Amino acid sequence: LASSVSVFCEGADGLEAVRLHRGANVLDHCVLMAGARVGERAVLGSGTLAPEGAYFPPESVSTGQVGGKPVRLRFQAPNEEQQAAENTAMRRLNNDFEFWSFNGVLIGAAIFISPLPQYQALATLTLCAAASQAWGIGFGLALVPAVWLFANLGALAANWVVKWCMVGRYTE
Repeated sequence: LASSVSVFCEGADGLEAVRLHRGANVLDHCVLMAGARVGERAVLGSGTLAPEGAYFPPESVSTGQVGGKPVRLRFQAPNEEQQAAENTAMRRLNNDFEFWSFNGVLIGAAIFISPLPQYQALATLTLCAAASQAWGIGFGLALVPAVWLFANLGALAANWVVKWCMVGRYTE
């Protein structure tokens, strides 16, 4: 289960279990109502509503909802090539080394990225103070917006580089 998933076991007929089968994947902001069943390796994408008594077949992919009903993107099992790719991804997901390596990189990126706003402010103040001492306070104050803009662009570029290094480039 991902973050912000709501599970309601009380329905119109009283308490009913919500069943998640082996390998079921329920992503952010999903709502599972009483009696919902998510089949083996089925995926409920972000914002999916599983109405009371809903059944998501094995290997299906659903996301979001329209008119209170989930939107199914895939109804049946994938072809052999897709199945092989999914099996490889699941093996990598269950590998302790890969799991901790990936999370270590995430933690390192968070440590690197989180203080960027403070670095932006420090760079702006330092450069504008140096400009004020060299050419006067008026020039230093006039320089603040431009320096702040370039500091923000630098932070944006750093974020982009870190995300690209972690996730990679999308290829079809």
